Amino acid sequence: MARKLKPKREKAGVIGVLTGILLVIYVLGLLFPALWSLVSSFTERFSYFNFYNDRIFTNGPAFKFTTDNYKIARECMMITADETSITYNILGMYIHSVLYSVICAGVWVLVTSVVSYLVARFDYKFSKIVYNFVVITMCIPIVGGLASELRMLQRLGIYGTWFSMGVLKFNFLGVYFLTFVAMFKAIPKEYTEAAKIDGASNLRIMLSIIFPQALNMIVTVFLLTFITYWNDYKTAMLYLPKYPVATYGVFYFLNTPMNNGTTSEAPVQVAGAILMTLPILIVFIIFNKRLRGGVYVGGIKG
Repeated sequence: MARKLKPKREKAGVIGVLTGILLVIYVLGLLFPALWSLVSSFTERFSYFNFYNDRIFTNGPAFKFTTDNYKIARECMMITADETSITYNILGMYIHSVLYSVICAGVWVLVTSVVSYLVARFDYKFSKIVYNFVVITMCIPIVGGLASELRMLQRLGIYGTWFSMGVLKFNFLGVYFLTFVAMFKAIPKEYTEAAKIDGASNLRIMLSIIFPQALNMIVTVFLLTFITYWNDYKTAMLYLPKYPVATYGVFYFLNTPMNNGTTSEAPVQVAGAILMTLPILIVFIIFNKRLRGGVYVGGIKG
């Protein structure tokens, strides 16, 4: 019997070795702050300061692990809404963040995917106008719209409501619009032609044939947009003063000393930041494969 020849492994050159070393250093640089934060959040406050003040040998062990930092952070992380005078705890801020992120990301991704589909699959002059309009808005910085948006929402009587966030995000501007257009153009038109021969309407073709093939891309963009809105606190603070979100809770917690200054201590602050990061960390753990590169489009295989 013929022996199978094993492929020869190419030896890494100097450039390959240097690149590997730089990547290892880069990864360690990313892991160290996360590890430091985790250890600090479980460190007894006094031992933490003793360690960094070089008084390890006179004040006992450097690190004493405890869960009191999380308890203090949870008890102190309370926000009272200005207009309603309702006090929300960390669970209430979690709920507000989820609603805010789902509404904003859901409405924007839905509108963007539909408009980009129309622009990509229907070759009209107006489609080119819409495409160029999006490109122009990305090149020109648009500022000064905050006052007019607030005024508009107040005139409509929807300011400070969840519905107002859906109205504000009812647009298709952004770089993902261009990504959607390229994706829909890459889907062979044979699908559309075959469906039309069978009597399918344009709406049926979009919902039953094209969108299922682009579902992976749509879900991925939704998750990325969800994370973006989760980390946003300024927009929610301005447009939803009645419903404080988690990121605003972190800002308030880190900049407002409470309980005789205990929240200004590093272990408690890190514990509070980790508490607010947990939901988005869980989302990343569940959907990490999709977020790391699950973008593809189906097509005809010859």
